[in-house]
Amino acid sequence: MNDLLVFYDIDGSGEEGMGITRSNHLVNNNTGTLYDIGDLVDVQLKEGFFFWSEIMVRRRGNRTFELAGYAENGPGRALVRILGNLVSED
Repeated sequence: MNDLLVFYDIDGSGEEGMGITRSNHLVNNNTGTLYDIGDLVDVQLKEGFFFWSEIMVRRRGNRTFELAGYAENGPGRALVRILGNLVSED
């Protein structure tokens, strides 16, 4: 918990969502996935139906994007903007 920098609570439960940590990780505890932000080369928001979007990431050495998680459009844009800044610092 002390490592958490930004957290998006996807369902309002306070337990599930996506987080960016001080130790430079992106975590999705809905799916149990962990990404080292230093390994990411691109991040995009794929606008979905109604108000949900998909947060897509591409790891170094991969040509394809993978689904990192879901977010509402507004918070998703903010999270992708923050991640984009972290990814582009390399």
